[in-house]
Amino acid sequence: MFASERFRRRMNRVRKDFRQAEKEEIRREIAHAFDLVLSHLPEDLRIDLFDYLMERYPERTGTYADLFDYAEYLGDVIDLLNLEYDEQADPLFREDWDYIRDSVSDFALELDMDLVNYVMQLVVAKGFLG
Repeated sequence: MFASERFRRRMNRVRKDFRQAEKEEIRREIAHAFDLVLSHLPEDLRIDLFDYLMERYPERTGTYADLFDYAEYLGDVIDLLNLEYDEQADPLFREDWDYIRDSVSDFALELDMDLVNYVMQLVVAKGFLG
């Protein structure tokens, strides 16, 4: 089972349980789920990456559904960091690749080398070296 599937299932429960919640409370629940499925990564990396991705979240109508829809995108990042990226669909934006590349490089000594190699091979294949 893909890590993103566990994340998405949790998001479905959060969507149901927090339907009437404030946006910040929903964001906290999404952060907690993101943190759980990436617990094998250094905490600082998880926090930085989540904060970066949430800053990129487009403030459209401010409805809860938009935030949950964006959580789907987080699932693609989760798959990448669990060596399960869907290369054919390739859903990540260039700016996000750049940030992930730099983050993985910054934390390389603390990460499993299989993950570092996996991400960097994808970066090279896409021509996103810099």
